[in-house]
Amino acid sequence: MNDSDLEAQLRALQAPERSGEYWADFPRRITNDLRTRPLPRPAPSSWLPQLAWGFSLAFGCFTLGYFIGHNDVPRGLTHAMMENQREFRVSLTKIPDQVRSLMLNEHGLKKLLPEQP
Repeated sequence: MNDSDLEAQLRALQAPERSGEYWADFPRRITNDLRTRPLPRPAPSSWLPQLAWGFSLAFGCFTLGYFIGHNDVPRGLTHAMMENQREFRVSLTKIPDQVRSLMLNEHGLKKLLPEQP
């Protein structure tokens, strides 16, 4: 059966005639059906996604707390700076002299050699 045959058959069909009593009774039947039909229950959700989210949240909180409480890098760095404070200050004062001894040319940044007398 091709499309034109199907269209011809569909056009030949007629809608069933309904009486006036059917249409007058129609709203009452629909509301009656809706009242007597049980409400659909939602599908039970799986506990597995909730468990996965719970473990993920707990692991994230544990990891964050661990890294906040066990971060020894700043303490170690400040301790080393306090021990070697004098050497650190001397190095800081030498930086401008060291920067002046650098020269930029077409080959890149080179250290200037002190002039020999």
